[in-house]
Amino acid sequence: MGRDYHQPFFFLARLNSAIQALRNITWKLQSEKSKISDFQAWYDGVQATMRRDPILRSFCEARNVVVKQEGLESKSNFRSGLFRGRRMKLGFGPNLPLMTESATELRRLRASSFAKLILGSDRSAIGEQLGVERRWIVEKLGEEEVLSLCILTLNKLGEVVSRAHARCDSNYCCDHILCDEYDKQNFQVLLETDLDPSLSKKWGWDEAVESLPWLFNRAP
Repeated sequence: MGRDYHQPFFFLARLNSAIQALRNITWKLQSEKSKISDFQAWYDGVQATMRRDPILRSFCEARNVVVKQEGLESKSNFRSGLFRGRRMKLGFGPNLPLMTESATELRRLRASSFAKLILGSDRSAIGEQLGVERRWIVEKLGEEEVLSLCILTLNKLGEVVSRAHARCDSNYCCDHILCDEYDKQNFQVLLETDLDPSLSKKWGWDEAVESLPWLFNRAP
């Protein structure tokens, strides 16, 4: 989902697959109940806890719902503009058509007269470049960004699976997946240099990248 974040139709397909796959975790767990000590008494309590969790409940209720374009449009947003590092410095207008690929919008923006007026031709302002920013939200799943919600749901279900293994005297433990603000910037923002890394050298930014890696979200 993170890899396809800026390709709407692929992202939508991944999202629908993710919702179904998350639901399958508990189905698979129940299919293995003969291997888990005192399964029914334990799992009755687990189910009661999951039903009280609003995030898990919303994903469970969505298992038979196919998310479509119209299910994304009311809350999601897609903007383009001038970025400093990976943070938007100046937006170039209202939300763009949601199902437009980010690369298509970025190429259009690069060719616009407005971009040339703002940035000039020499790109002397190191770290400032054109970019697009998306935030996918599915109202039925909650008000937060949906990839973050999928990760949170996976971590919650992973805890249940880990406890099931513990009841079988297994040391297996599901590692949590982390998704902080740094991660969100990486998958929500697409910059010119993401599409074409050679631009950094062309604009003479390479020395700045080495001395100020934080500005480009790159390791020193």
